[in-house]
Amino acid sequence: MHNHHHVPGPQCNDYLPRFAVTINLTALKYDIKFETWMREEATRDDNPARNIAYKRDEAEDWLVEQIETAIDNVYGELAWCTDEADVDLTDAIPEGKEEWSVVFKMPKEWRGSKRHIKRLIHKYAVAYVKGAWYTNQSMPEGDAFNAEAERLLEELYYECRSDNSDYLDAKFIL
Repeated sequence: MHNHHHVPGPQCNDYLPRFAVTINLTALKYDIKFETWMREEATRDDNPARNIAYKRDEAEDWLVEQIETAIDNVYGELAWCTDEADVDLTDAIPEGKEEWSVVFKMPKEWRGSKRHIKRLIHKYAVAYVKGAWYTNQSMPEGDAFNAEAERLLEELYYECRSDNSDYLDAKFIL
């Protein structure tokens, strides 16, 4: 085992080729809505249709904002292994854009799974937005979703750190 402490930061060729994980907005929206206000609308008949349509537009804007925040959180947590050049994409999802890519640059020793990273980002965004929605409605389910989001973000962090056990405790020491 080499002692890397005195070695300068990794040279470019110490990285695997960059890869992108595509996050699909439509799939996220569906998974979130299915358990939140879609269910609420289905159990309420007293709303005039116009009111529902208006609320739906407002809810849609709120939803996209929350998803953007969740993806920003992912970038924040994984700044060390995502490509900075891509970060400005999350400032706003352009009108009509249905997916965007998170670009990773991993050390050569990385042993994680791209598919698992993609699944974790998706699940994290869903849990994050559901947590925000239920908290917004002052409903107790919010706490469970917020805790699940935290856990998924941590799991994502470890999946990206699965190159080197030396890193594993660093997060908690900081």
